[in-house]
Amino acid sequence: MAAVTITNVTSGDTAEDIYIRDLYTTVPVGEARTIQRSASELPAMRSLQDAVAGGKVTVAVQYTAAELASGFPTAPAAVEAGDLAPVAALVPLGPAAAVYKPFAAGPGGAPDDVEVYPVGAVPFKLRVLDVVAYIQTPVGGAALEVRDAPARGGNLLASVSAVAPGRIPNAEAATALLLPGETKGLFIHRTDSGVAGELVLTVRPEL
Repeated sequence: MAAVTITNVTSGDTAEDIYIRDLYTTVPVGEARTIQRSASELPAMRSLQDAVAGGKVTVAVQYTAAELASGFPTAPAAVEAGDLAPVAALVPLGPAAAVYKPFAAGPGGAPDDVEVYPVGAVPFKLRVLDVVAYIQTPVGGAALEVRDAPARGGNLLASVSAVAPGRIPNAEAATALLLPGETKGLFIHRTDSGVAGELVLTVRPEL
């Protein structure tokens, strides 16, 4: 069974406890819930997918070794088995997890941040291994940067071109370790807010 960690990322005026109907569970504001489910059930969890698409929760899926070996598992929406299996082969110490974050096009013409985990709200100790973007609305000269602080601060963890549609790999080679309770988070900095698409981060939970 896969371990599915759901983190409520609502804040400010839009903060609310999120009820995931498919899982019969409520995720309070600023908290995470981890449940066990078969990988085959995840694509059919409509309320979970809607919460992710609405920017209310983020989802990290930690597959078992058997699920990864089968080549079957897909996290909600766009993660494909081909994105996960190569990482599993390179990380024999444990299964990888996929964190999926969609983002809609903004007004464009200026940079902004898409929040994956707020500062201080990383749900578990994790190492970012790789990033893949699925660009739906490209913008000339634009890029996506994955950082551990907002407003283009902190450390650059990944960089992805956003000038053309399609599946775009990470251009950075470094990995990064994030710890719960640190004054760090996880953010997608768009150099132009008009870019739309999805970002899939492959991470490894660590002890």
